Amino acid sequence: MEFSEPYQITPSDPHHFFGYYETSPWSPNLRFFVCLETDFHDHMPKIGEKARILLLDLREETHRILTDTQAWNFQQGCLLHWMPSTPNDEIIFNDCDSTGIFSRVLNVHSGEEYKLPRAINAIAHTKDLALCVNFARLRKNRPVISYPCEYNYSSGDSHPSEDGVFLMDLKTGETELIVALDDIWNRNEITREGKGISAKTKFNGTDLWFDHMGFSPDDSRFFFFARFTNWVNMLETSMWTINLNGSDPYLVVDFNKQLSHFGWYDNSTLIVTMKYLRESNYSHVLIKDKNGEARVIAPHTLVWDGHPVFSPDKHYMATDTYIVKNKRYIYIMNMKTEELHRIAEFENPKQFDKEIRCDPHPRWSPSGTQLCYDGLGENGRQVFGMNIK
Repeated sequence: MEFSEPYQITPSDPHHFFGYYETSPWSPNLRFFVCLETDFHDHMPKIGEKARILLLDLREETHRILTDTQAWNFQQGCLLHWMPSTPNDEIIFNDCDSTGIFSRVLNVHSGEEYKLPRAINAIAHTKDLALCVNFARLRKNRPVISYPCEYNYSSGDSHPSEDGVFLMDLKTGETELIVALDDIWNRNEITREGKGISAKTKFNGTDLWFDHMGFSPDDSRFFFFARFTNWVNMLETSMWTINLNGSDPYLVVDFNKQLSHFGWYDNSTLIVTMKYLRESNYSHVLIKDKNGEARVIAPHTLVWDGHPVFSPDKHYMATDTYIVKNKRYIYIMNMKTEELHRIAEFENPKQFDKEIRCDPHPRWSPSGTQLCYDGLGENGRQVFGMNIK
């Protein structure tokens, strides 16, 4: 496997980034590339501070602004995706205004668009379906991945039966509650019986919330995180899978494992990062869905938390690091030999941490011949790429 030197994909001025991993900025025909553009990257966005959506034509070597959005953050952007049924023509992303939060579908060529009633969290691979959560609840409990929008925070019960993960049809906007917060709360004795949650925290209204979800490759099932903050204000996370109709829920990873990141390897196997072998180090762990059988990959070398994502042919996995001596690193691992290659790095000044951090979030092109990541450099926050063969 050979890697080119990293090169900057985005224009040098102002700042550009894509956001999360597990989603490709490239259109399937590899001609177009989308990302966000901002005039600043030194503070979390405030109400009214918009990000612009930039379209790069990689064949013509041109770029232009498509529109803007008020629903964004530095971790996930506005959850930009190419639409499953029109993946070279239409994008979908989140936005908000004084009336609430929603998603928009935009044709990048004609400018035609339509609005959908809920903000998206994940998009199916081959079906025009999205998984949606209550971003007002995230605004209250997990602001780093919420949006600076003018709407009321989630209120009411700490685990309501009318809120949870919604399945939305991206053509009609029809939505259905697939799994409720109350159902998951009562399925786990840690939350149901209050184990690990102090009386004071319960009295103050500890909330359960859902975030980070993804469809299986065949779009028949999805995973989601169920989360709360414990009595010392630390994040507790469990991971579940479930069918699209809400049947056959399965607890993949319980609370107290410091579960962090995720992805599907195939239709029956997931990748998670968590403290599995020892308390001091993170591991990248392959876990069988509805089975629980687990295998740590590269247990002696891959001993940190990262954002794992597999190449389209599943032969390789890219991952990254958090700040290590003021630097970030990007790696690729051969899944057969577990040989690890450091392919890129960049300086990470101390001020770019916490909510405004620049996680690389590696992302493969649909062809598997390119990789991109968000990084910091002489031109500020930009998107970088490399060729792989």
